Amino acid sequence: TMEASEGFDFEAVDEDTEFATSDDSQQISENARFITVLSDFGELEKFVIEGDSLVLWVLENQRLDWNNSKNTLHAFYLLEKFLFELLSRNSYFAVVFFRTNDWKWSGAERLLRNLIILLLKQNLVGCASLCCVESPISSDWLGFLGKFQPAFISVYSPSKPDEKEAICKHISKFSHRVHLAGISILYLNEIQILDSSVRGFWVEARNQQDYSVLLASSKTDEGEGETCAQLSSIDVSDLGTIPFRSEDFQCGWRLKLVCHGCRSWIARAGCQNEKLSVAKILLLHCVLLERDVFSVSERCSFSGEISSTLWTSIVECVDAIGQLIGDAIHPALTSDTEDTVKEIPTKEVIDFLDGRLMAMIAAKINAMGSITLKEFGLAENLSTFFARDVGFLLQQFFDCF
Repeated sequence: TMEASEGFDFEAVDEDTEFATSDDSQQISENARFITVLSDFGELEKFVIEGDSLVLWVLENQRLDWNNSKNTLHAFYLLEKFLFELLSRNSYFAVVFFRTNDWKWSGAERLLRNLIILLLKQNLVGCASLCCVESPISSDWLGFLGKFQPAFISVYSPSKPDEKEAICKHISKFSHRVHLAGISILYLNEIQILDSSVRGFWVEARNQQDYSVLLASSKTDEGEGETCAQLSSIDVSDLGTIPFRSEDFQCGWRLKLVCHGCRSWIARAGCQNEKLSVAKILLLHCVLLERDVFSVSERCSFSGEISSTLWTSIVECVDAIGQLIGDAIHPALTSDTEDTVKEIPTKEVIDFLDGRLMAMIAAKINAMGSITLKEFGLAENLSTFFARDVGFLLQQFFDCF
């Protein structure tokens, strides 16, 4: 158990000091104490979970191995289990995402972040809510705090900050600011959810609450606003119309997005054989998910071995297309209009990617030299089952498989 240091003076910390200590393997502030939170402060105390901290907590969960699985279903299982356990203990909380943080993520991780926002927007009700505000130095964040009045804010301090430098700097600066504003902090690291309480590393607020401290901007914060403006100008017109209403996706929402993403990626990267092959693997993986060809238990049992070079190519494809899809759906996810997302099937959100299924498809191709849709019981004309534009696109891909 980590020992607490009682002599830390937050008032003496300057603006550029990192809140988390990089020398410590757990990346937890030196003066954190491991305590029982809900029992000490009452189960009806409201608190905030910083959204990007929640995403990092999922990605770095030892049970996930995200880099080698790209399995969104497993990621959402861990997320939902954690939030359900909090709610079952009468916790009252809000998950808050900052729009300016979107650009700090990339590839499939950015896609996962946006899918998490989508799922929470669809499903959080009652004692749990989702809030998307502009930035940690914005007036809407200040207004939310004034209305919600959280007893503490929960953050996650990553074990490998160098790998996600931009988002880790945000969490470090954010933690410093909220503590200066007189808000206590609970770390998601090593949090324990017991039968009747929640325990974790806790940093007690030393200052009187003053939310105006959060609006004090530094040169770094001002730069973030410019980067966010650049993000909003990204051209995603070649992705076509992104489906959000039920009548827009006669095929699955997931499959149509991936088709658009593949088409855009191939157009940008050029029709190279290697890129076309891995795009086919991703598309076929989505078709199999669409048709429920394999159960979850069957997918968990797949053990096809592929070379590290091929897996790297698949990951690069997933990251590139995930980035494109993330760019396309981000504006709708952070808007205040719920109608744009409420009809999207939750199943397709949480089961968006399965790296094990993609590896199995690649292994079959390696073993047989080629593969057809008949190998998976999909001999029918695809355009019969999917929207015309998607069906034709798939047929063009698979005719030359």
